[in-house]
Amino acid sequence: MAQTNIDIEFYVHGVTTSFSYWGTSEEDAQYLNVFYGGLVKDDNARLIVKYQKPANESYRTYYNFIVDANVKNSESRPDSYIGLTISLKQSFCKDIPTIHLLLEYIFKTRIVGKILQRVGDSWKYSIPDFRSEEARMKEIRDVVIKSFTRLIHSCIDINEVSNGGCPKLDLYSYDENDFAELIKKYGQFIVSPFYESLAEQQTKADCNKLIAEKEQN
Repeated sequence: MAQTNIDIEFYVHGVTTSFSYWGTSEEDAQYLNVFYGGLVKDDNARLIVKYQKPANESYRTYYNFIVDANVKNSESRPDSYIGLTISLKQSFCKDIPTIHLLLEYIFKTRIVGKILQRVGDSWKYSIPDFRSEEARMKEIRDVVIKSFTRLIHSCIDINEVSNGGCPKLDLYSYDENDFAELIKKYGQFIVSPFYESLAEQQTKADCNKLIAEKEQN
């Protein structure tokens, strides 16, 4: 059943000089820390969707837009990243493509050229930490939350999920109901428009089958 109101928070995090984050709530700080040294590197910008329920607390779902390919901190050290995270309390939003589009838009229009600068083939932080850009961070948060409230019709309550791995999925091969079932089945998943689509996977499987059959003959 669709929900009529949502409890939403927004965060920007990454390794500027060292790990730092900006957000108006401290409630998700422990979760954000898992990205510091805990990311599996990927050449693709991606959305990591995660269901998390601490003991004796309400569950949250996190939507993390992550860029970590060739990102350097403000002192030019490699292996940095930037993350834009939406946190929903007691709610799951099924409209994953629109969330991806929103956070990608924020990255391209509010982060690039302001927080991150292009230096050769790398991104480099131009700030020492996010809290030094308080006004800019609040502006970004307001845009995200105002935009996200239009998605309330796609927000549902999910009581239980399983933990069955973390599949990488093509952003456009699934609909809203598929994403709802996927979060229930896996508890988390990663989506990107750069991952192999279901159609591409099927074509590859058909080709492999055909090759195998010819080799047997």
